[in-house]
Order: sequence, then structure tokens, then C-alpha cells
Amino acid sequence: MMLVSVICKTPFFVGKKRLRDNVLLSREDIPGSIIRASLAKKILRNCPLYRPQDMDPHGRHNWVYVRDKETCSSCNQYQVCNSFSDWKIGFLQPKGAMPVTPEDRICKMNKQHGFHSAQDPHCRECAGRLENITGWKKDGQLLKINKMRTTRTAIDRFTRTARDGTLHTIEAIYSPDITWEFEWEGIPDYFQIGDLIEIGKYTSSGYGEFIVTDLRPKEQQQYSSDSSSVKLFLTSEAMIDAGWMDNEPVSNEEYLKKWKNALFQDLTCLKLKRVQAELDIYRGYDTTKGWGKAFKDPCLVITEGSIFEFESTNSAEKAQEEINQLLRKGIGIETNNGYGKLNLL
Repeated sequence: MMLVSVICKTPFFVGKKRLRDNVLLSREDIPGSIIRASLAKKILRNCPLYRPQDMDPHGRHNWVYVRDKETCSSCNQYQVCNSFSDWKIGFLQPKGAMPVTPEDRICKMNKQHGFHSAQDPHCRECAGRLENITGWKKDGQLLKINKMRTTRTAIDRFTRTARDGTLHTIEAIYSPDITWEFEWEGIPDYFQIGDLIEIGKYTSSGYGEFIVTDLRPKEQQQYSSDSSSVKLFLTSEAMIDAGWMDNEPVSNEEYLKKWKNALFQDLTCLKLKRVQAELDIYRGYDTTKGWGKAFKDPCLVITEGSIFEFESTNSAEKAQEEINQLLRKGIGIETNNGYGKLNLL
């Protein structure tokens, strides 16, 4: 597993849940599925056998695969196309930063006073009020991510005036002083320092240009404590099937049982003790389905920063193995696209 570091050369935009139809806000991280789609677009653009109307043997459009083994074997992209579906791509996130968790609070009067725990009644610096916060933290401070707003419209080619219903505002991310990074496992030497990567929406208008600045191996975190209790938190969103949860009121025990059935069925030495999580529903698009059929099936999204606390019910050694397995594999679906990554709290 490698860590690919990049800096944004231009603003980037990756849509999230809309507040209004004419105000489009970019999320501050980019899922691995969108990075994968951007890489696929670049690969297919250079494929002489690619036809947008053609489907792969499984009925998918815009899919990277070996289209003709005899012809493709002499292409310099052969190994890329042959292994692309097996690549693991993580979320693009600020380097060295972690998402804020539900236990983090910050001074209401001065955010420079750093983060406080849920046990702190007042700010340690000024004794002021504390409040919950969202975003990213780095070196004990809230990370400031700069944004850029532009207003766009479309022109009616007959009247030469603004087309009705097209005026909208885009809030993109533009922080060239921040280094971003994502996990990647695939063909060795595919990325090179100085490469240009286009990620996200509006790339034809100059958005989403990133320059690769560094490549280094990722050190896998290992849990080795003998403590009977451990807390893990999500460093990226996790996705689960919408059928696992509902709005019916249940007891705490039943609620924890639902979480275990949805995410932790394979655990035998760890018992889920507490959950601090926020759920949202997500649908999104899947361009492999073809024009006019791009909606995905709805699923539930667990926001980054959500906390899962476990206690050991068996030997400490076996509990450590299960914790390390969670840290390696993640939880939920689409873990090969970076969803469901966990870290020790």
C-alpha cells in the first residue's frame, strides 16, 4: 500500500448533499470511487478500442478491462487494464489531518484554543463555553480549508440571454497550501512525481487539477495493548445496505445488535459496547449503467469521525487480531474504494 501525496493546482469540486438546488457545495474529501472514475476516464481516453456505446461482458459501460487479449497484449496499458478492478484506492484527504469526532469540542469564543474532550466543562484557556464542531483537525487545531465561490449560468443560443433555471453558485475547495494524500495499491510505478491528475467535476473547465508531489509506503497501524476496552473511529465514510437500519425505536441492546449485524458479524472476541455515529442516506450515480440509468441503489452512509467502542470477551491475543483485522480491512461495503477506514482513538 502506497500513499500518494498531491497538491491542488486549481480549485476542485466534488458534490455532496445539496442545501438548495442552485447552491452546490463541494465536500472536503474525495472518495476513492471518484478517483477511480477519474483514472478510468484517462485510461479509456487513450484506448483505441474504447467505444462509449459498447458494454463489457457484464453489461457495464465505461469499464476498464482487456477488450481484445491478442490486440491489447502489445499495448503499454495492458497490465493497467488487466488489474484495474483490483486496485485499492483510498479517500483523498488533507495530509496529517484527522476528522473531528463526536467527542471533540472547541471553544465557542476562540477556535485557536484547541480541542477539548467531552469531559471538559469549560475551555481550558478562557473558561468559556464549548461547542461541537465538524471538519478536520491537525496538530491540535481546527484545520482551515479555503473555499472559492463562483456563480455560473447558461446562455440560450436563440435569445442570447441567460437560460431559465440555470443560474447557480458553486463553492469549490482551493487550498494550494495544503498537501492532500490518498492510499493506493495497484501497478507499481503507475504514479510518478510530477504527474497531473484530474479529479472531480468540471475538469473540462479547468477544475480538479492535482500534481503528484510524493510517493511513500504506508505504515500499517498495529494494536498491541492488553486493555479490555478499545475505541475505533472512522477516518472515512462507511457505507452499509439501507435494509440494516430503520426508524423504529428499540432498546440500547437491540440497537447495538443492529450495528453488530450490519458491520461486525465476524467478531467473536470483541463485544460492541457503545456507538457514537451519524447516519445519512446516499444514492449517487453510477455511470457504468449507461445514459439515463445512472442512479445507484440507496444506501446508508456513516459519517467520518463516528466512534465504535469495544470490550474484549476472550483472550487479549485474539482480541488484538480482530482489532488489527478491522484496521486493515475496514468496515461496510466498497472498502476497495476507501470507504470504512478505521483508526485507533
